[in-house]
Amino acid sequence: MRNLKRALSLLLAVVMVIGMMVVSTSAASYTDFSDKGEIVNKDAVSMLTTLGIIEGKPDGSYAPTEGVDRAQMAKMISVIMNQGTDNSALYENSPTGLTDIASNWAKGHINYCYTTGIIAGRGNGTFDPSAGVTAVEAAKMLLVAAGYDPKTEGLEGSDWAINTNALASRLGIFRSFTKDVTQPLNRDDAALLIYNALDVEMIEKYENGYAIAYNDSRTILSAMYGVYKVEGVVLGNEYAVLNGTDYDESMMDGKTLLAAGYKIIASTTSNTMVEDPATKKDTTFNVETPVEYLGKTVTMYVRKDTILANSEVLGVTLNEKANTIVTSVANETDMKDLLKGTGISLKSNETEYYVNYGIVKNEDAANDILKLDRKSTVTPNSNGIELEIIDNDNDGVAEYVLWVQEDLTVITSLNEKKETIAFGSDTDKDITSYNKGRAIDLEDVTLYDGAEEGDIVLVRTYGGHYYVSQPEVVTGEMESYSSNKTKEQWIKVDGTEYKPSFINVSGEGYAEEFYTFDVTECAKDGGVQWDTKYDFYLDSNGYVAAFKPAEKTVNNYALILESGYMPGAFASDTTAKVTALLSDGTEGTYTLNFSASAKNLGEQIDEDAYDADKNMGIYELKGFLGTSDSDNSATAPWKNDGVFADNSVGTDEDDFKDGMAKGYVITYSLNDDNVMTIKSVVGTYDKSKPGYNLGAGVVDTLSSDYESGSASLRYDSGSGKLAIDEDTVAFYYDATNPKDVKYGVAVGYSKMANVDKNTSFMSQKVGTTNLADVVLFNDEGVVAAKDYIYILGRNDHSSSGKYVEVYGVLEDGTAATLKITRDNYEDMDLDDKDTMYYSVFAYTTNSDDISTLSSPASDIVLNGYGLMLTNRTVAFDTKHTADDPLTKSDYTDSYALPSSAKVWNVTDIDEGDDAPAGSFSTNKVKHTILVLDSTKTKIETAFVWDLEIEDAPDPVNPEIQVIDDDAANDYANPIFYIAPDADGTQDKLGTAEMRRALTSKMEKNGCTDIVWDGNKVTFEDADGYPVTSTVDFTQSYALKVDGKDVEYVKADTATPVSGLNGSWYTTDGGKTFDEVADVASDIAKMPAHDLTIESGYTKVDLSTTLLSGNNTSSLNVALTLNGKAVTSGTAKNVYFVKGTGNELVATVTGTVNVAQSGTGTLKGDNSVAKVVKEGTVTSSPANDGTKPAVNGSDSAQIDFVASTSDTGNTVYADFELTFTWSVTQGTDLSAVTLTGTDFAA
Repeated sequence: MRNLKRALSLLLAVVMVIGMMVVSTSAASYTDFSDKGEIVNKDAVSMLTTLGIIEGKPDGSYAPTEGVDRAQMAKMISVIMNQGTDNSALYENSPTGLTDIASNWAKGHINYCYTTGIIAGRGNGTFDPSAGVTAVEAAKMLLVAAGYDPKTEGLEGSDWAINTNALASRLGIFRSFTKDVTQPLNRDDAALLIYNALDVEMIEKYENGYAIAYNDSRTILSAMYGVYKVEGVVLGNEYAVLNGTDYDESMMDGKTLLAAGYKIIASTTSNTMVEDPATKKDTTFNVETPVEYLGKTVTMYVRKDTILANSEVLGVTLNEKANTIVTSVANETDMKDLLKGTGISLKSNETEYYVNYGIVKNEDAANDILKLDRKSTVTPNSNGIELEIIDNDNDGVAEYVLWVQEDLTVITSLNEKKETIAFGSDTDKDITSYNKGRAIDLEDVTLYDGAEEGDIVLVRTYGGHYYVSQPEVVTGEMESYSSNKTKEQWIKVDGTEYKPSFINVSGEGYAEEFYTFDVTECAKDGGVQWDTKYDFYLDSNGYVAAFKPAEKTVNNYALILESGYMPGAFASDTTAKVTALLSDGTEGTYTLNFSASAKNLGEQIDEDAYDADKNMGIYELKGFLGTSDSDNSATAPWKNDGVFADNSVGTDEDDFKDGMAKGYVITYSLNDDNVMTIKSVVGTYDKSKPGYNLGAGVVDTLSSDYESGSASLRYDSGSGKLAIDEDTVAFYYDATNPKDVKYGVAVGYSKMANVDKNTSFMSQKVGTTNLADVVLFNDEGVVAAKDYIYILGRNDHSSSGKYVEVYGVLEDGTAATLKITRDNYEDMDLDDKDTMYYSVFAYTTNSDDISTLSSPASDIVLNGYGLMLTNRTVAFDTKHTADDPLTKSDYTDSYALPSSAKVWNVTDIDEGDDAPAGSFSTNKVKHTILVLDSTKTKIETAFVWDLEIEDAPDPVNPEIQVIDDDAANDYANPIFYIAPDADGTQDKLGTAEMRRALTSKMEKNGCTDIVWDGNKVTFEDADGYPVTSTVDFTQSYALKVDGKDVEYVKADTATPVSGLNGSWYTTDGGKTFDEVADVASDIAKMPAHDLTIESGYTKVDLSTTLLSGNNTSSLNVALTLNGKAVTSGTAKNVYFVKGTGNELVATVTGTVNVAQSGTGTLKGDNSVAKVVKEGTVTSSPANDGTKPAVNGSDSAQIDFVASTSDTGNTVYADFELTFTWSVTQGTDLSAVTLTGTDFAA
């Protein structure tokens, strides 16, 4: 009875600490709490909720931050002690002497608890009912309730708090509690202390001042609730599996797999095991655990069932004592250095390696996948990649080395109707290529709220699922950077240093001006520039992964109107000024930073020459600017030979007058004092000037008039074109009349001048694109629009009668229905749904609300494919196939996309749907209908939708193939072939590839509704019967070296395999298959598609007799492939060649003698050699005029001219024909045939 009282006492203390937690059943379990995301101690709250110790608030929340006061505790104790009955009225007038509770709502409850000695007052006649309960107060109550004597343990007196803290800490009551123990508890932290106390061994008695626990090591969990602890290693959960598996393997939701050998314990302190761990196999429990628990030892609290896997799991926590974990998210140069002092080592036969929870062979294999040397030379880890080394049993050997890498990419498509999403894909990425950029079901994606197409995101993928989050973005300018040493690389942005991230960035090309960050490229072309504001995208660990301009920036271009320099006594004394027209239209005279400008110009002209002679930049800048003063220095431009300095032009300043730079365009910077630095010289359209094309991408004349607002310039007889967007800077400068020089500037195609045909111009392009950044030419310069509807279909009720209702989307994106006449409907051929629906028509509507459709002008409404060149210009073409995709460098035309243009996404739009806003992608081609303005140069409206791309099946993985599917036994014991490494060893590969291969076999056998749960599969067989089967994935084949030949063999046998045509083959390394004549009946068969070995190889099937004809018995055929003799015809050999440039050679030899009396010549007029595939025909020797009739065509007519011998007989000489075919990747030479006819005279 005393033991029961102690257990009840602890339970009451638990309730007392929680206070008013048990209020209602509005939240039946932890998962139902509306604010569960705010709960810190999730395991504690979950378990106590399951036990019924705590419940939520009436509004369905848990209120984790709400405090617990003393009056609340008293009420709860009073109610529980009275078996749930509120007897507080009986104690309203109890003589406790407490002076501060007379009017308190819980007076009766407080009196009851005080009278029975469960709680105490403050010692001055007060109870302080409204005061919060501190952690140390709660701990004391829990300790006393567990049987610890307060007097013996020193939990009374002036040092009670110190002693309570020490004892509670030793027993683990404060485990994971990091706050001040003297401060009031909230509901979240109170749950944690109770959770920890439930596992403290109860004290039965004291002997000689020592606390004695019960012999059975009981705790409140085991004694009152029947709860045991299970300690084991988490092998898998709904996030991933660490069981020799691939990165896309996971458990079902709400499942956790513990490794074999776990312990079932009655008490942590005594480690009383109730069952032998050696008998415990891998077991799946019905509980959710976080991905961070994978590979680590956990303590699982279970209410034990007869079948352990069916036990109710009340909570799971990491076992801190069992795990030693080394982590890093930074550059690490050596694994041994990382592990030094940790007591952990790695052993090849005990340590497993995983990347994104997919197994790899070793550290080197992980480096290859993670590309740890991509931008740094460090291993085993790089900035931003998360590394964990786990010793989960404290034996000094790590069981797991885990790397997790996220990607920074772009959402390229988000289709809520189809419930799919797509990401920018790096097809070279080893971990995942995001389904090769194709659609991914949203059910496989955890996505943040408000996600939109075009968002730059962080994506982690493992367990066949994608976890998408938004990266932190830091906006600012580069203040300084360091790229000297890997450990010291950083960039300072607005006073804060950030190190570079080495995670994979697969978003380049999918978002405008979005670039991978490389600190070694700072201040270089293509890298982060000075004096420019950027958005820096950080990975989850705070490293810089990518950047893009914070806002669209226009290059600082200026047109020089006047220029000159004044020489000083020394070169360093030189001063200079320019008058310039800036791109914003302002005009001014600026003092130059001469030395910086000279350096920039020198490096632009010839960096090596400038490095060798710094004076080169000085005399080139002087020559560029000109002067009217005497310059006796050695750097006078007429004393040097260069681009702008040229001693052949003249001998003094008269030949280099002020204003030499007039008409040139430069890039520049201005400091706070308005001093200008020339960063580069772009050039001038005037081809007579030296150096006119410095920095210019194109210098030519326009082949046709430029129309105002056009998005392109045409030149070079129309074959060349330059795209122009709203940020293109256009200068004009006409000095035909020196007394009346005309000049000006405009930014954007809509404001550029009308330029006449044959006008000279120069332009600097953006990188390697055909987009003009700046244009200079010498000509100055700048609707009655129809309504349009994108037709989706017609209403069914309008199928007969005088009028028809068609519906679609208008130019403002709204849904609309138009009533048109049947005649109009038929005139527009709208019965031809495939052709006319999903097209744009012009329309007008009369006063009777009757509309009339008309075919739009073919040069106003364009139907084709669009690709973003910049955010202001669209590349457009009418062709697009998988073999000939639209690219930025190959398009028919480009059109301006002003900010006023409306772009609508009409993918999967239905009747009555307003179209959502759409966009063009810089990397992803979209089907596009453009509505242009009256100038036919600018886009007013665009309707875009995603291309329908068939999802190609995943290629057969040559590393894992099905040899026997065991369909007769419900696929329970399939046999797999697993390819070895080059060194003959075999990787420990997972079941995911095997499962996919077996699924493919099952589908071919007619199975449907195939669903996997680990190694258990449910499906309907070909007859429609439901089947559940457990599959053994342990049987596999290896490659065995048998003498000189390497063959596909069964375990420890030499059994050949079945080939594509039914014959049986052995193989020499997977490249050539030789037929086997005698085949045993019990051999293993390999399906035909499994013989496609290794990516990049091409199959050549020599399945036909090479030579046929009437009299060919004297002819011989010798066939070689890449110099190796092969056979054909009845042998039916299959060959595999890699890449291009492989040669298949057929040599035909023979001797034909024909007796002929008299003299003269004889011609075999029907001799034919037919080459099915393109090749080359040669003959040797070339006797008596013999020659090949054709070279490189599909057929060859070969004539042999006989010669007259000394005896007067005409004979054919011995001859040899060689036929050569070039075998290219992807070509199947399945019918190589030579035919011949009668060679008789």
